[in-house]
Amino acid sequence: MVRCAGLLESLASPVVRRIHNPPKHQGASMKMAKASEADMEMAINLVQAFEALGQRWCPTMPEPIQELRGDSDSEHFDHDDDAQCGRAMRHLLEVANRGSLARVIWGMVVLLDPKNKIVDPKASTLERHPDIVLLPGGLEPIRQLLSDAGAALADLGACNDPECPESACMRVRTRIEAQLRSLGS
Repeated sequence: MVRCAGLLESLASPVVRRIHNPPKHQGASMKMAKASEADMEMAINLVQAFEALGQRWCPTMPEPIQELRGDSDSEHFDHDDDAQCGRAMRHLLEVANRGSLARVIWGMVVLLDPKNKIVDPKASTLERHPDIVLLPGGLEPIRQLLSDAGAALADLGACNDPECPESACMRVRTRIEAQLRSLGS
């Protein structure tokens, strides 16, 4: 008969291998589906359950499935008790089925990937990457500047001759308009 601790280890080992050996990706950055609110709630509930079960000095059953006896405020978890292990495992699986732990974990892997330049790789806490510059007033000053530049270039008119300076102005104006669209103006 497989004891609870061995069963938990055998279930966790493929996940641990995947976390320590993330898939290789090509290109400058990696994209991942964003974790939903349900995914985040599931991950938090799963961590709470594992923390209860894994407490070093006094492991307890996860709160939602505790069977309190007498005046006790928690149910001790014994990993050698097959009945408790079965209850704990069913609870862990039920919680895990509420969302995608993969989206939570891999989303964080993507955020922390130094190639994506989102989080400062030198900081021990989650800090904005130093390459990210926050603008006073957000993007509005840039939108206004691009809009003004586009309007000034429109006054110059259009020319089909690639050597004509007015044609160059139209190419710049087209690029400015594309930037404005990408900024949501």
